[in-house]
Amino acid sequence: MVTTKTTYIASDGTEFSSIADAERHDQEIDARTKEWYERFLKSDHYQNLLKEHSLTDFGVWNVDGEDCEMRINNHLGTVEGTLQQAINWAVSQASWSSWGRGGRIEKLNVIKL
Repeated sequence: MVTTKTTYIASDGTEFSSIADAERHDQEIDARTKEWYERFLKSDHYQNLLKEHSLTDFGVWNVDGEDCEMRINNHLGTVEGTLQQAINWAVSQASWSSWGRGGRIEKLNVIKL
């Protein structure tokens, strides 16, 4: 006997058996992302970034998440785009923030060989 199984995949790749659960999960992600974005805008790190870069500054950005367990490295990724795009991507990552105002974003100096 062959049966059909429908799976609904949320924006972060999590799978659900109902569309309602997948949509609810996406709404929770959106709410968390908005909260983390607002907290990051109040951080000293954000203010320091703006002293050196504009939001439209294009480059390669190293993104590290906040680490409540004080591990050495909580590297989330390296992204290419504007600072605003890097911030938007960073705050949408599950490990971006745990207790404070979020992780760190640094512009990298890429040397092309």
